[in-house]
Amino acid sequence: MEARSRLPGKKECEVNHRRDFHLYFWIILAIGLVLASHSSPARANLSGSNVTFAPSVSYAAGKTSASCYIPGKAQMLCFNLDTTSPDGQDATALAIQFPSDWDVRGQWVGDHYDY
Repeated sequence: MEARSRLPGKKECEVNHRRDFHLYFWIILAIGLVLASHSSPARANLSGSNVTFAPSVSYAAGKTSASCYIPGKAQMLCFNLDTTSPDGQDATALAIQFPSDWDVRGQWVGDHYDY
């Protein structure tokens, strides 16, 4: 008996192409999901937010913040932070930049001033 090499028929080629398509589809989908899960977080829209100077605030028993800034004098200054977010995001941190010639130390943490 002679062994014959058999060429794939049309139906077999269609099955192979369909199997390849499914394989590529799932690979591309998996890569897309991995990339989507590692994307950067959304930036909050805090356009209605502001920081304002809060003069004469009682921050500890018998201690009140300065009512105005006096250059060259060590003093406690307090600020109010009001956040408004039209997209539902909340502020998780705050950074205030002061003039470079100011010596700024400490911060209010919870219920006390931390030097």
